[in-house]
Amino acid sequence: MKIIELSNHTGDMIRYGQDKRQQDLDYRKSVHAVDLEQFLAQRKALRAEAKDAWVNKQYGAFVFSGIKVIANAFKGEPAPPVMAAATEAEKVWQSGNDGESQLLTILNGQLNSEWTALTGYKNRKGEADLLLVGPKGVLGIEIKHLNGLISCAGNDWYRDKYDNYGNLVEKAIPIVDGRGRSPAQQINEVCGDLRQFLNKRQQYPLIATSVVLTHPKSWIDKMDDLTVDFVWRADSLDVTSLLTQNKHLLRQEAMTTLVNLIIQDHVFHAKRKPVKGSRRQQQTRTME
Repeated sequence: MKIIELSNHTGDMIRYGQDKRQQDLDYRKSVHAVDLEQFLAQRKALRAEAKDAWVNKQYGAFVFSGIKVIANAFKGEPAPPVMAAATEAEKVWQSGNDGESQLLTILNGQLNSEWTALTGYKNRKGEADLLLVGPKGVLGIEIKHLNGLISCAGNDWYRDKYDNYGNLVEKAIPIVDGRGRSPAQQINEVCGDLRQFLNKRQQYPLIATSVVLTHPKSWIDKMDDLTVDFVWRADSLDVTSLLTQNKHLLRQEAMTTLVNLIIQDHVFHAKRKPVKGSRRQQQTRTME
């Protein structure tokens, strides 16, 4: 399976958090260097003061200076700063990135070289975590790395969160993005816009949508009036069984055309709506 990285928002956010912590560390190192220099200068001055008092036989002053030297020694040098721990937001982004990597590994074990996975495709409706293009058509995947029992009623998605002992912590937590959209709405809107783009160019592949749960403690509950085609846990996902309603397999030339058009559309929207600090370098690799 070939993988084409169009954008990597989660990776960008992880790097942003790491860079911010590194900048903070560099600043605290510069402050520490000044503090250490002042501390060592003070230690040197106190010892010189005690020595002068002894040489001049000012024993009272020597004792007083000696006490200050001892206090300075007990105080110790300023401790060098260390990198701050990752923030909770950074941990969330890292978990999501790990979930995507996990899913790509699973898919690579199921799909042959005919298939192409495009990560981070963006259009005016948002971003699709993953698009799979293969002989059976296109599958858009929204990846959710959530701990809990996941349910939905139409476009409304919820999560019941449990602790490590199986106790219910929070119930019916809405699952929405920054625009207030559920996972189903996210992937359906992006793929709907992609469908219109392809149709205008006389390309009519089957485009199915799916939500895949990658967290090991993520479980599927009631899925009432489901608005995507599939909902799966990553460890039970079987892509080869999906898209079976497509009776007309795509030839390699058609798949190549689809991939190129998707890249073209992504590049257009990436240039049209630049995101500060995001990386838009297209990278192609093949997983071994």
